Amino acid sequence: MVLQVPNISCVCENESKARFESKNSPVDAENYDYYSKRTYLTRPNNLIESVIHMLMCGLGGGLVALHAAYMECGLFTAMAANVILSAAVGYCVCILVWSAQNLYGRVEMHELTYPDVMEAAVLLSPWPKFRKAARGLRYLVEVTLVCHLYGTCCVFIIMIARNMKELGTGDGAITDSGNPSLRVIILCLIVPCTIICMVTDLKKLAPFALICDLFGVALILVLLWFSLRDIKDSPMDRPPYKSVTGLVEFICVCIFVLEPMCYALPIENNMKHPKKFHYVVLAAMPIYTVAMLTVGFFGYWYYGEYAVAPITVHFPFTS
Repeated sequence: MVLQVPNISCVCENESKARFESKNSPVDAENYDYYSKRTYLTRPNNLIESVIHMLMCGLGGGLVALHAAYMECGLFTAMAANVILSAAVGYCVCILVWSAQNLYGRVEMHELTYPDVMEAAVLLSPWPKFRKAARGLRYLVEVTLVCHLYGTCCVFIIMIARNMKELGTGDGAITDSGNPSLRVIILCLIVPCTIICMVTDLKKLAPFALICDLFGVALILVLLWFSLRDIKDSPMDRPPYKSVTGLVEFICVCIFVLEPMCYALPIENNMKHPKKFHYVVLAAMPIYTVAMLTVGFFGYWYYGEYAVAPITVHFPFTS
């Protein structure tokens, strides 16, 4: 699900001037009331709704692939890396939002997009030569976001299609052929998924975000039920570490699951109390971490070297 925010840029009357100019000192910027100027927020999200949106980003499609990433990395190495990455990503998200809120006051704008934050930060830097790279770095952020979010949506559609195909065939087979083929199901999903992505009002999406979170909880409970009921091996039977390549692959998947970085500013821009955003991170990141450790640990422990993403394709049709 792609959450969008209005693209607001500071276009000066004189084209020779920079797009963003410092209008306040760092100290005065802290007193800038940017929230009162967000007049478009008729129904801002409260703290709980913001946490639900943040959880939706992590308890989504990436979570169901984590057990396969644990298999590539090694059980205990993946668990340690999981905790470290969760803490690092949470801290980076807070730094991003705090920096954006400081820039609101510096340039006297009530919100900034990710490219705006990059360009404004570079233009307000103390190094004149570095400021020349502001426009290029802005484009780099835009391209990075497009590639990441486009790739995320592609992965989600493929996961949905594979689950729908297995549900339709009813035989538990994991194949990309058949009638209809996986490609046909993906093509049929593109239009409805694109329409859903066009809904950008977070207040309207809050109930659906809660439903998504509940499905994530249900996934964890079902996994625990199957694994604790039938498992015969010991966790020590799983290799604690495999290879550097597997570790890199795990880090990539883990960062994919921990993707609140791409949703932090849209969530902050729609909050009733945006200066309390760090409470959203403090509430969401521990839940992220516990959910990831549970799916990764028990998924790899139970399915072993046969782990395949998404984990739902392993669930039997009958108990």
